[in-house]
Amino acid sequence: MKNIVPLLFLLILCLKTNAKERKPPFKNTIYTAQVYNHVGIGLSIDSSTTWIDYNHVPANSPNQAYTFLEGTKSISLSISVPLREFRLYRYNIIADDSIWLKEAAKLSDRPVKTRYDDLLSFDIEKFNIEDKKLVVEVYKVGKRNQIVSAVIYNREIPKPKFFSMTAGLQVKTSKGVGVCFPFINKEIAFKIRDSATVLGLEVPMERTDVDFIYHVYLKNLVTGRSLLVGSSWQYQGLMDSLGAVPNMLINSVLFEQPGKYQIIIKPNLKSRGPFGTSAITPKKIAILSFTVLPSAPMFSQSELFLWIAGIAFTIGAIGFMLYKRRLLISEKKIQEEMKTSEIAQMRLESLRYQLNPHFLFNALSGIQNLINKNDVDQANRYLARFSRLTRSILESKNTISLEDELRILDDYLQMEQLRFGFKYTIEIGAGIDSANLEIPTMLLQPTVENAIKHGISDTEDGTIEVRVQKEERDLELQIIDNGKGYKTDQTTEGYGISLLKKRIGLLNKVYVASPLISTIESNTGKTVVSLRLTNWM
Repeated sequence: MKNIVPLLFLLILCLKTNAKERKPPFKNTIYTAQVYNHVGIGLSIDSSTTWIDYNHVPANSPNQAYTFLEGTKSISLSISVPLREFRLYRYNIIADDSIWLKEAAKLSDRPVKTRYDDLLSFDIEKFNIEDKKLVVEVYKVGKRNQIVSAVIYNREIPKPKFFSMTAGLQVKTSKGVGVCFPFINKEIAFKIRDSATVLGLEVPMERTDVDFIYHVYLKNLVTGRSLLVGSSWQYQGLMDSLGAVPNMLINSVLFEQPGKYQIIIKPNLKSRGPFGTSAITPKKIAILSFTVLPSAPMFSQSELFLWIAGIAFTIGAIGFMLYKRRLLISEKKIQEEMKTSEIAQMRLESLRYQLNPHFLFNALSGIQNLINKNDVDQANRYLARFSRLTRSILESKNTISLEDELRILDDYLQMEQLRFGFKYTIEIGAGIDSANLEIPTMLLQPTVENAIKHGISDTEDGTIEVRVQKEERDLELQIIDNGKGYKTDQTTEGYGISLLKKRIGLLNKVYVASPLISTIESNTGKTVVSLRLTNWM
């Protein structure tokens, strides 16, 4: 008993000591509200804070970052700038977009908090932020247009709302492509193919002051799967009294199967740091339901067989004619018209690569397979894309617009997607007029086919990305896949890569002033083939 009493005393003393040393998670914690161009903005929060999410950067605004708070009553700010130029820096603090608490204030008038390396940190005042939005702007004298700003948002996150509780259809008719809104105050139900072809669903959202935090998801109620559509809102087309309404287009490829779907809009915010609860609640989510009705088949089974027979006969006849033409070309004519022959040889090799017996067999077998399964709808889609692709690549052109080249590539990818089940994206960068920019015909397809067959054909969740970007006066084309990869220095190459190098060599003899440069980077899980058309823009 005498030994137990001292032990109990020590245990009680330790518990009291730990209770005194335990500190709330927000005590002396500085959260980074913004770091850009050697300027940092930090903040400390008070004990009433229930959650925080910080460093949200809107698209195309790297010099601005948002911090979202809940329950906070006051914050303390700090600003860090380069030591050598700290006297040149000024800051503004604006509350609720209209009340200027500080304007062109000098950092040198504030007390120094810390110094580390070549930066100097200053303590700024403590501010009441209860139910407020506070904007902190930092800039250097003479460079007012290079403002670094942090937005501290302590208001209730707005609940997203669909504009007029509807969605628009992007449709293609004989007159062109347009957007219509036929479902205002009605149930949203439509067919992908009817009097017009539905290309996508345009989702308009009521404007908020933080549109960029809202993500759009598409949920298939039949399978229960949800897919992130994106968060890049467009501001064109639909208007209200204040201007353009934020909207996002959902490609019809994502909902081409008949059934019931839901469009879900919700803010992409989650608590960070020591706070363990999420900011997302069912009250902050908007849901819009729609139904895709079955479309009538494009072709009957008898028409499908006639199409297959006609296509097979046409391809065989063209192949025989090309073979005969090649035999009749004399050596003398090759020497006299070398450039013309090289261009023709590129076209022939590209065409033969597209219509080789292995590809044709797989395509016709795929259609026959779908017919045998009585899946007429899928067979119709496969055949329509195959026939469009065949017509396009049979056109005798040396060059083609970038828009048409990507359209042909899209047809090919959609057709191969039915066989291998991968995902793909085609992205065109800013400043590229794809309708009026000409490139060599069928430049991308052999590389994409190589990526499918030798990269992702045996891969689950395979993806292919096609990117088109402008680099000063050059045009950069990239094909990226997440397949198994290969060694770029191996002596034996796939036929697609070998064909690519041979075609580039021939093209560089024709386009001497604008040579094509190809590079290949391949690792397990990622292969990037880049084609740079120099001085092409």
